[in-house]
Amino acid sequence: MKSMTKTANILKKVFSVLFWVVIVIGVVLFVSLLAMLLFREAWLTDKLIHIDLGSFSFKLNLYYTADQVRALVSLLLVQIVFYVSVLCMVFCYLHNILDSVANGKPFDRIVGSSLKKLAFVVLGTGILQMILQGVSSLVLLSAFDLTKLFSGQAVSSCSVNFRFELGYISGFLLLLLLSKIFQYGADLQKQSDETL
Repeated sequence: MKSMTKTANILKKVFSVLFWVVIVIGVVLFVSLLAMLLFREAWLTDKLIHIDLGSFSFKLNLYYTADQVRALVSLLLVQIVFYVSVLCMVFCYLHNILDSVANGKPFDRIVGSSLKKLAFVVLGTGILQMILQGVSSLVLLSAFDLTKLFSGQAVSSCSVNFRFELGYISGFLLLLLLSKIFQYGADLQKQSDETL
């Protein structure tokens, strides 16, 4: 039991530091990109466009326009807010779980509740990430007319393919199952405590 509480306390400290590192990096990135968007969008309009398509990289003889810079930076801002928010939620729920374990109560109700919330965060993240990837692809497709890049008879159209990943559903189901196990353990622990 002592090794479990000691490990939980160490992990709590590690996740607490990671939480603040994520917050600081997220705020710095957000403020930097926002400053670029508001005050210095011209710094990128004189750069050549670089596009990656799968394992291919293209450096074009075109320059970014102000609208393209705004679209790309706005997209990055949304992604930063999304990922920092998700990481902060995950760290908070992990802190709740580790706090109970560090106090010698691994089968506390808060552990099952935090695992259940974490499961829904994983599911919501998966769904929102797929939506964000689709929106990102559409923004990039509209910002850069890719059909013009491949002028000629070889390319007739350019489209976006959306992918559905099942990994998030598996993670959701696994965490939901664990939450039920820990809630059942908390009920058994309560019954045992009442019996004594």
